[in-house]
Amino acid sequence: MGFLKKLFGSESLDDLCAEAEAHFAAERYGQAKLVFERAFEKAKGDGESARAELAQRIEASRDGIAQGRIEQAEDHIEARDLDLARAELEGALEVVIDAALRTRAEELLYGLEKADAVTAAVEVEVTDADRLATIAGTWEDAQDEEYAEYGDGLNDALLALFSDEPKSARPLLEAILEEAEAPRFLWLEVGRARMIDEDDEPAEEAFRTFLEQLDDDEGGDSRFAAHRNLARLLDNRGDVEGAIAELEDAAAFFDEDPRPLLTLGVYLRDKEQPAESVEVLQMAADMMGDRPDWSILEELGLSLAENGQVNEAIQVFESSIDFLTSEKITNFPVRTSMKLAELHEETGSLERAADLYRVLSQGADTQNHIVYHREAGRVLGKLGLTDEARLMYERAAALVGDDTEAGSAIAEALAALETQDEEA
Repeated sequence: MGFLKKLFGSESLDDLCAEAEAHFAAERYGQAKLVFERAFEKAKGDGESARAELAQRIEASRDGIAQGRIEQAEDHIEARDLDLARAELEGALEVVIDAALRTRAEELLYGLEKADAVTAAVEVEVTDADRLATIAGTWEDAQDEEYAEYGDGLNDALLALFSDEPKSARPLLEAILEEAEAPRFLWLEVGRARMIDEDDEPAEEAFRTFLEQLDDDEGGDSRFAAHRNLARLLDNRGDVEGAIAELEDAAAFFDEDPRPLLTLGVYLRDKEQPAESVEVLQMAADMMGDRPDWSILEELGLSLAENGQVNEAIQVFESSIDFLTSEKITNFPVRTSMKLAELHEETGSLERAADLYRVLSQGADTQNHIVYHREAGRVLGKLGLTDEARLMYERAAALVGDDTEAGSAIAEALAALETQDEEA
């Protein structure tokens, strides 16, 4: 059985690679990533070239996952379901490798932060004029006036920059820059294009030139974008302290805006500084008063958990769920719900853990419903609620498709429930 082969590690490297490639070809990128990772571990004795090739396939799988989530987010944006779009984009940013895909996800997410809350699901045709209006949504007056001087050429370049083929924007923007008499905000767009081209030093030069030309009270969201991109460039070359300094500069400038603190807090956690992350994210939450944004609560909860403050993390995650419920949002963020379920299980609150998995199994993350049904079944089994557990596993079995490994694992779990009933 596939389950037993996995359990005892008897699959060959060739078998694993073939299985992973089959998943990849069928656009099951999540499953492909998991099997490529197993193959990567299996290939420890096969030389660096084999492992390097597998590492590339893992990265390609991650980008496939991200691409799918970005496309799902765009569908949600078109339907004006902005909360689901935000969750998809955040999920994409967790796994993405490709610089162009990351920029695309970040800019979409950034646009959502400024969008009006629209609850009616309305199908609309997105025109170039609509896209330009979205891109321009955070511009300052000075930025708008400067860009108007460049005419339709800049509009074409911006549409390309925020399209599926952003690399086509760079030559257009460089040509406009060469002819511009006194470019200021244009440097920001040129920096973005160079960054997408993975031309890091010229990109950094463009962002710093942009920042140097701003007045002390000028720049707004564009200033934040420049600092954020500089932080990423510095991180790319291993300068963690420099990246932190860039994000601290942004937080100091936007002293009444929690977004730079949120970005800094997440970065600190990613760099294994959870205590510092908790401090920064708590400042971001405090800045928003009695009703902080759920995304800040989510990140604070994750950092608290990583810092070993389990009870505090549970309290913050539950506050996030309460906030979403009060806003009549029933599709809870996956990371919040999964981590909260995990913490409740660790602390013995199995009923709450099972409830969270059941909620996820009915939510918008349909790609992973099979996982949530299985987790709900597993926890319900631990509670001795074998009938309820069996129902969850049967629902998972209905979603298996051609994943024989998952099917074998579910069959094993159902057989274990039968044994559990016989022994009761």
